[in-house]
Amino acid sequence: MGQALCCDRISAEERQRKEDQALGEAVNTIIMNTLGGPRDKNDFTDSMIDTYRELFNLFDRNKDGSISIDELAHVFRIHLGKSLSESDLSRIIETVDENDSKTIEFGEFLSLMASETWSEIEKSEIIKAFAVFDRNKDGFVDSEELRYALTNYGEAMTEEEAAELLSIVDLDKNGVIDYSEFETMMQADEGMLGCRQQ
Repeated sequence: MGQALCCDRISAEERQRKEDQALGEAVNTIIMNTLGGPRDKNDFTDSMIDTYRELFNLFDRNKDGSISIDELAHVFRIHLGKSLSESDLSRIIETVDENDSKTIEFGEFLSLMASETWSEIEKSEIIKAFAVFDRNKDGFVDSEELRYALTNYGEAMTEEEAAELLSIVDLDKNGVIDYSEFETMMQADEGMLGCRQQ
């Protein structure tokens, strides 16, 4: 009996770990696909709103139509890899909580997506993505390694698309992409960001 209970606990822990990993990957994909979007929610396209609805539903773990402080904390811990204090989480909620519910409903979530707070989250995602490609940590990404990733992972680009994108972002034509060029690339074409999950 004790061994069965132990196996059930391990299986539940493994299931939770896999669910958390899937959540983190899904959130990351959606965030990366919305980089560089409008900063005014009135300028969001229908497609962006649909994407944000999908993200909202991932945050809303209990499916009650709102994001609680605990749900927000979970996503930050899983997705960003850091635990925010309750006061930091409360501050995030307070910036958009129009009805004083202490939760975030979908309309308020759209305000969060347009906020400076979310812009900072997006920037941290670009930094994390850059770090993945900057293997020797010298502040540069070799354009050939990046070309390989763009043409082989996720929603792979054609060689021609990758070459065109890299020729645009490698502003000084030195064969390496610095952070500022990488950031430009990440915001230039939402469709090319499929490589980020590999």
